[in-house]
Amino acid sequence: MRVALVWPATPFLIDPFVHPPLGLWYLWSTLERYGHEADFFDLNADPVPTGYDAYLVSGTTAQAGELEKLPPLLDGRAIVGGPHASLFPERMLAQGYDTVVVGEGERIIQAVVTGRQNRGAIFVERILNLDSIPFPNRTQAHRYHFDVGGRDATTIFTSRGCPFKCAFCCHALWGRQCIQRSAQNVYEEMAHLHDMGYGAVQIFDDTFTVNRDRLHRICELIEPLGMLWRCFLRVDTVDTDMLERMAGTGCVEIGVGVESGSQAILNNVHKGTTVAQNTQVVRWAKQAGIAVKVFIILGLPGENRETLEVTRRWLVDNRPDKLDLVFYTPYPRTPITDNPQDYDVQWEYSDFSQCFYKTHPGDFAPLVWTSGVTRDELAEARKTMMEEYENPGYHSL
Repeated sequence: MRVALVWPATPFLIDPFVHPPLGLWYLWSTLERYGHEADFFDLNADPVPTGYDAYLVSGTTAQAGELEKLPPLLDGRAIVGGPHASLFPERMLAQGYDTVVVGEGERIIQAVVTGRQNRGAIFVERILNLDSIPFPNRTQAHRYHFDVGGRDATTIFTSRGCPFKCAFCCHALWGRQCIQRSAQNVYEEMAHLHDMGYGAVQIFDDTFTVNRDRLHRICELIEPLGMLWRCFLRVDTVDTDMLERMAGTGCVEIGVGVESGSQAILNNVHKGTTVAQNTQVVRWAKQAGIAVKVFIILGLPGENRETLEVTRRWLVDNRPDKLDLVFYTPYPRTPITDNPQDYDVQWEYSDFSQCFYKTHPGDFAPLVWTSGVTRDELAEARKTMMEEYENPGYHSL
């Protein structure tokens, strides 16, 4: 069969060709394993494909508006999956999709595209052995550009899921189950990327360091490759010895979900970490020679003028190498949005297309407010923090 894999446009992004859609690329290699002829289309640049027997579409909640446009344009069986469709299968069917795959698609996709699986919503159990899945087809990886440590890089997932319980994250589909690939399997994919000419990788796991034994084994295996790498981690999953080991095997940057400089805010969202831990890990990483990018969210439940000032002060005191400073986005099916009565935060948006994490500077505005701070005050606080951070003398304070 001829199958088109379709990634909807992402008009909210400044540059849509940074992170490739690996979910569809995993399906691409799976389809080829079954002998299908498959092609990939990124609608940020490609036209909507025609002439295929089946169309596999995937997208995030921020792409909900683009997902809705596609069914009338597809002249074959329209199959949708991915994060947004998995949360709202009935809505996807009402929009004209023939089939919605809820969850991971690799095991079910052969039955779906050949018509052996009934149409409608198909609920899929977790894939417990991720080593059994072929590596993503990266035939079009050259279209995307990412930089780690000054080298051309691409992305990789070594696990799926997150075992923690932050109230702003969605646990509706899988709960807090985290499935990890083996260290050997991770090494083999990185070696493959090395052979493709990549000198670095971005590890996109929610928390790469959650299993210390696996982390040490991965470091041991990949060290001879000489590749640079970057990952995300939680501050309660590392210590100074681990960070030094990571640095010694090519880790040049970590991304840390600090979220707020206020312990009260961290407690409100059930983060499970402390301000002291955030401060310590930033210092440990710098001592190990690893750059630190911190992720801060303004407007979380309970935010007020005092907590904003505490966060501003934390940034000044700790001076991270990079800063991702955003407003809280109330994504659907999270503990906060499912139980708004339990959290001091309110929001307003007309449709899911406004639920983007980051966007063009002129369009970046808060959707939320609390009893202690207005949307205008959140916007002004972010402006002040960014101006302070971008001051040439900030990092030399």
